[in-house]
Amino acid sequence: MLNETAFERRRGVGEPEIRTGFAQVFVKNSPSTERVAVLRGLADAQVRMDFFKLTDNGFQFLVSEPDLPEVRRALSEQSVEFEVQPGRQVVHIPAVNIRDEDGLIADLVAVAIQSGASISHLGDRHDRLLIVTDIPGAELIRAAIDQRNQAESR
Repeated sequence: MLNETAFERRRGVGEPEIRTGFAQVFVKNSPSTERVAVLRGLADAQVRMDFFKLTDNGFQFLVSEPDLPEVRRALSEQSVEFEVQPGRQVVHIPAVNIRDEDGLIADLVAVAIQSGASISHLGDRHDRLLIVTDIPGAELIRAAIDQRNQAESR
């Protein structure tokens, strides 16, 4: 474990926060040449995307549920195959310098998986792990991380 310096926030894993009101969008069967046009259409519609990920045959991203009508319109205009999964939640797990703490990302992901939650996407930043899941999954992950944190503090 690394030592803290005076200007850093306290290291360790904080209390998870659940953010609600998202939908996950999957654009399917889209060849590379078509993806550019679809992405330009979404950009022209000023769609704000999070958790963007290219896949073998398309791409996926997260949007705010109130933005879904515009997303559906933009994708329908492009005549592409897409699927929308509403009711997505993002679990924010604060962990200062998560990338510098050996094994911490793997530990937190393992705890999330063991919770039984259906995880559709995850990513890390320098100070947090972000997990996209459904409504029941968010509560399962929060409870599992809380339990992990309680065990760590003993």
